[in-house]
This record gives sequence, structure tokens and C-alpha cells, in this order.
Amino acid sequence: MPITTPEELDYDDELYETLNPRKKDLLYQLFNLYNDRIDHREIVKDTYTTDELRKILASRLSEETRTFLEQHRKLSEEGVRTGPAIDYLAEHYDIDESDLEINTRYELLLLLHQEGLIDRLNELMIRSRIRSYSARRTYFLEEELDLSGLEDGLGQFHHEWNREQEDPSAVLVDVEFETEQLVVLKIYQEVGPKYPKTFSFRIDDTEDERDGVPTEPELSQINYHQLKTIRFQLEILSDETEIVFTESFNRWRRTLSHFFDTAFGVDDFYDKLQERTSDIAEKIEDEIVESVEERDESIEAARETIEAHRSEAIDRIARLDIPDERKEDLKTRIQTIEISGSEIFDDQSIETQEFRLIATLDGLFDSVDGIEEGFREMIKNADTESQSFVLTISDRPVQFSNGLWQSVGAGTLPDRDQRALEIFFDDENDE
Repeated sequence: MPITTPEELDYDDELYETLNPRKKDLLYQLFNLYNDRIDHREIVKDTYTTDELRKILASRLSEETRTFLEQHRKLSEEGVRTGPAIDYLAEHYDIDESDLEINTRYELLLLLHQEGLIDRLNELMIRSRIRSYSARRTYFLEEELDLSGLEDGLGQFHHEWNREQEDPSAVLVDVEFETEQLVVLKIYQEVGPKYPKTFSFRIDDTEDERDGVPTEPELSQINYHQLKTIRFQLEILSDETEIVFTESFNRWRRTLSHFFDTAFGVDDFYDKLQERTSDIAEKIEDEIVESVEERDESIEAARETIEAHRSEAIDRIARLDIPDERKEDLKTRIQTIEISGSEIFDDQSIETQEFRLIATLDGLFDSVDGIEEGFREMIKNADTESQSFVLTISDRPVQFSNGLWQSVGAGTLPDRDQRALEIFFDDENDE
């Protein structure tokens, strides 16, 4: 049936309702994505009403529409955010900057189809998620791991863990993405049995189940094991291996230690694992401590260091292959970075468990008598292992200590603040 009369089409009711909240911009672009499947020319936005587009997609392009919606569901379930996804696409694929001006997962998915990259969807989901964490949970080993023997190493690890241990918490290590020098792995592991109650008709193949809910359902108990997961990326660099974790590995110490020992021959894994630090962050710290010890005017030397690296970071942003709007946004966020205070935790040398000062220091020193002297004495006498300093970006505090940085307080930094800090603190970032 031609689609000149959409109201007469025999469409899938469920799919039609699923499309109900979708905006017309998406629906007509979705039609133009698949118009050749029904030998139809591309349309403009006003060719059909929103309701007519829903009927067309739910009838003539139902299979394609379901596939598209399923792909979007995967993006949502993986928590893929458009910012890191744009950065990844800009770095690895030749896409025009103007085409990267997207704000939603639907627009991201349309772009992948239009650029012929939809077969890279899983790669994008995995690698962009890794990018989301690369500025916060990046570590390295001072050796190049051999990825060529990974398949055999995984087999050995699975056998030792699942078959040779008595009553093991079963483990599966899945290879999600790999190249010659890089691999992304995801570990699934049982965390203990659960014994919830349920109604028998929900699990038994009985007449009652086929006939519906029984008048008086019987109770039953089921046994299942929940799974925890962790994803990490291994990248072989010159004389070292960089490791990015998507979450804290505190609950994975025994598993990861056994895995790296068995799969790669890395004994004492946690003793050898080092956290990636920033030379710029360390330099700013040194400037603050030096200015305090020498009683320089406030912390002007540290501000000069920040200003110098701010200019370098802005120059690097200008060279990124991302939309101009995103460049300007990152530059604006870089401009908001300033020294804002200090934190000291559990330091016996000054007999304190926690001290926190977060404010705009010049204004605070001018407005509160004696606080600058107290601040200087606290920093001067504190153990360097216990103290950290605080920057703000977009008025949000960020702690940095010993070359590492992380957000302070509840919640997480927005993607673009994280990206701006990543560029600011990485003196080797020259994308």
C-alpha cells in the first residue's frame, strides 16, 4: 500500500504507541534513514504529521524502527553520555565537526547510521564509557604486558578459579574489545546466593500458570546468585601498560590479583600498580607550599602557574577536532579554574582529623582577620602525605594532592568539567 494515505496503513499498535513520545525531528530523520528500503525519496519535516510518521514507521519500516529503538536502549543501559562519545568519535574517525554537534543519544545513533559506523556501536559504547573514567581511575604498570597470549591466559584463569578452588564464587572474564595494543575486559563474578520467596505458579510449568493467577497462590523459594561487574582497559604504551578502571577495585583485590598473576604473570599486582599523576598538579602544589614557607604574598606564584597552563590548555582545545560550541564551552570552563583552599585529613603533626578550607582565598584573607596566618601555619606544619589543595572549576571544588585530583563532596563533576580538567592537568595532551 502506498504511504500517501498513512491513516489506511495496517500498523503495529504496540510499536505505534512506543513511538508516541518521540519528537517529530527524530521520526522524520528516522524515515529518511531507511527511505530507500521502501523505494521512497527523502522527505522534509512537514511532509507528514507526527501521527502519520508514527503510522508509517510502525507499518512499512517496523523492523528497522525496532532495531533502532533497541540500539538506543543499549546506549541508555550502558549509560553512554554524548560528551565522551563525541570526543571518542572526533579522535578516531574522520567526521565533520558540524556533524558532531549533537546533544542526545538519539542524535548520536542517527549520526552513527549516517556515517556508516553503526557496526561500531559496541566499540563506541565500551570505549566512550572508558573515556568517562580515564581522568579519574587511570593506573599503570612499569612493564608491557603481552596481549598476544591473552586467550590462553583467560582459559588458564577460568580453569584455576572455577574448577580448582573449593566452592568458588564463579567468574567470567569477557573480552569486549581488542586491538593489537589494547583490550577492554569485563569481569562478572558471583557475590553470594539469595533465597527470595515467590509464588510457585511463576516458576512452575503448570495449568495454573497457563490459566492465569491462581485463586490461592502457593509460596515457593528460589535460589539465585547475583553478579557484580567491573570493566577495565589495558593499553600497551612505551615501556608500560596503562590500565583504566570504570569503578573502584576495592571489592576486586583478590580476583584481580589472581587474574593478572595467571593471565599475564604479574605477581604482587597491587604493589606494582601505580596511579597516573599530573606533573602540572604537582607543580601547583609545590608553588603553594613554597609560597607558604617563604611567606610570599598569598599564593601568587601558584596562580601564575595556573594562568600559564590555562593558556596552554586553551591552545590545545583550539586544536581539537570537535564542534566550535564544545570548544568554546571547554575554554569557558578552563577560565573558571582557580585556587580555592586546602584539606588536611588525619594528621597527627597538627593534631587534627580533618581540616577543610574552601573559598576564594584573596577575598577570604581580606575579610577575616587572622585567617591567612592560621592558614599558612596549618599548611606549613602539616604532613605532606595528609594534605591536599583545592581548586574550583565552574564553582565546584576539586581536590588535588601528590599529582592526583578528584572532585570534593557529593555527586560527580559534569562530563565537560572533567574533560576540561583532564586537558588542563595533562601537560602531554596535544590532541
